[in-house]
Amino acid sequence: MAICWDDYAVHGLHDELIQAPGRPRPGAEALCAYLASLDEEALGVRIASAESLIRLMGISFRVYGEDGGSIDRHWPYDL
Repeated sequence: MAICWDDYAVHGLHDELIQAPGRPRPGAEALCAYLASLDEEALGVRIASAESLIRLMGISFRVYGEDGGSIDRHWPYDL
């Protein structure tokens, strides 16, 4: 299933890529058109590659608990 920006809802939040209702922000049109042109398999390959590179490069953040402990988490990637 390819990306359909018409179905993308921002629910009143600021989105740096899409403005309501489902329109790319100025300057993001080409990127949105490219992403929408990818089929599910091609999009999945790119998502897996990005997630792998995030782990490989060690891009993370630390979550501190109330008990004084902490844990490193990989940066979440959402597409």
